[in-house]
Amino acid sequence: MRNYRQDKTLWTMSLRYLQTLALIVVIVLIGSLVYFNHGQGLQARQISNLKQTNSTLKSNISDKKHSLDVQMQQEALNNTNPIIKRSSRQLAASTQAEQKANLLFPILINYSSAKEYLARSDKAATYVTKNILQDKQIFNQNKSAATYIDYSGLHSHLSNLDFSAGNISKNNLPVIIKVNYVSWFTNKRRSASQDLYLGTYNYATGRFSQLYRFGNIFEGAENAD
Repeated sequence: MRNYRQDKTLWTMSLRYLQTLALIVVIVLIGSLVYFNHGQGLQARQISNLKQTNSTLKSNISDKKHSLDVQMQQEALNNTNPIIKRSSRQLAASTQAEQKANLLFPILINYSSAKEYLARSDKAATYVTKNILQDKQIFNQNKSAATYIDYSGLHSHLSNLDFSAGNISKNNLPVIIKVNYVSWFTNKRRSASQDLYLGTYNYATGRFSQLYRFGNIFEGAENAD
């Protein structure tokens, strides 16, 4: 009987020991998990802060560079040396015209409905003169013709454009613009096209005063790559 009680006592002590050990292990595991999660959270916040700081620095550098470019350009435009002044004016006009072209042609080329097609002239009024808005070759406002877009499921989207400019004369800058775009009918394969435009950009008004679609110079299936 004594041996039985001793064995029971030993078993009870061993069980308590194991329970205590298990409790300690659980506490250590919970503590490790909390520490690990806290460390991960802290690391994630640090990475997020670094990304934000980097983004802010890039933005500040870009703003500063733009400000210096504008300042240097203005100083060159005001330079008494006619060669420097003329070169700077050429560069400023070409840069401005290319920026306006990149704003104008998405309006001209991107449409997926008759409503979007007919709305192009209103959206483009900021970038072109009235005579271009009235050019039926560029802005065809025929509603009957526009309904074909809805009926056929025609879509058109600008890919990019290649811009080149000639020498500015007074305020008139001759430009050549190659427009790369894709078009397709709903559920049909896309077609890649290139159109060539000739025009004149007026540096004083900040608008294209002449724009002529010379014609299509390439058309074929869009590259799947």
